Amino acid sequence: MGALGACGPSAETEERQRVIAAIEALRAASAEDVTGRLALADKLAHESAKTPEAVRARDVCSKGYRLLAESRKAEQEVTKGLSGNNHESAVGALKAFEEATKKLDEGRALVNECSEANTALVLKK
Repeated sequence: MGALGACGPSAETEERQRVIAAIEALRAASAEDVTGRLALADKLAHESAKTPEAVRARDVCSKGYRLLAESRKAEQEVTKGLSGNNHESAVGALKAFEEATKKLDEGRALVNECSEANTALVLKK
């Protein structure tokens, strides 16, 4: 009696597929749904990954999209702060704007890296 071969995709293939699916869900989420995007970024960040390509894609994408969501949240705080009619509201809005800008810049750079990492993961055979 011969040894039975493994059926189905390898663990590496399954890992790659899970990470790719989580990235695609995050990319497809509405930027306006800050809570939803943050939840998806957290889910991706906690996705099990062992191969260097999957770890890189998971980490870069979860961080990049988290920063974009946090930037959007800070932008919403700016709008709220500007609607106030006092000095404290304006100062708070300025701080939120600075935070939003910093997170947006860093998030955009990471999302570009995410695209590269995701493409490498998709093309890996």
